[in-house]
Amino acid sequence: MILWKIISLECEAKAIYSFIKNHKDIYLRYNNIKISIPKEILTKIYREDYSEVKEDLLNLLKEEYSKERKKAEDNLINIKNLWKSNEETILKYIEEITEEPIANKNYYGSVGVLTTFGGYEQKANIIYIPCKFKSKENALYLIAHEIFHLHYWNLVKKLNLKTNSWLLSEIVVVLVLNDFKLWKDLKIGYLSEYKEFSRKISPLWKNRTSFEDFLRKNIELINSMKK
Repeated sequence: MILWKIISLECEAKAIYSFIKNHKDIYLRYNNIKISIPKEILTKIYREDYSEVKEDLLNLLKEEYSKERKKAEDNLINIKNLWKSNEETILKYIEEITEEPIANKNYYGSVGVLTTFGGYEQKANIIYIPCKFKSKENALYLIAHEIFHLHYWNLVKKLNLKTNSWLLSEIVVVLVLNDFKLWKDLKIGYLSEYKEFSRKISPLWKNRTSFEDFLRKNIELINSMKK
């Protein structure tokens, strides 16, 4: 089950800071935030710790956050009902295709007000999703996408696999979820920085003998590319 809530202003400010700081190119290309960030604040984000930018971000976001929160709360009702109706099917699929049970199915779902990107925190079993989606299929896919990331990193730890590749995790989740029936009509692709590597991984997915074998071969591939 997922215990859902609307993200607080303070937490959303920190999420926005982390997203821009760690994914500068993605932010500049896709603008995943529903408010324009002035250049001077962007510069501080790139250069400073969160504590140095916190007040600037809170002051910038608070008015728009207050206006948009009611819409987010209304959308949250639909998200809760949609997930409840499909949770069992999706989690069963993840377990079957990875050949491993999900360690902890009690998630916390944090719904963004001003953000349109997803995310997760492994230690706290939290997923982050936006409050508005183009379709029900899109919503279910993003929830499953973030839950799979949590499962993936638990598997990496359980199998004692030596990798912290964020790039690999993003490609694997697309391969695993790409053909699932609940969103089979969605066009699910890779960001441009993933495409070259994904072409090397896709054959390993098609010819896998097990999910564990697939992961191990991917990690060997990554390690060989680093040399």
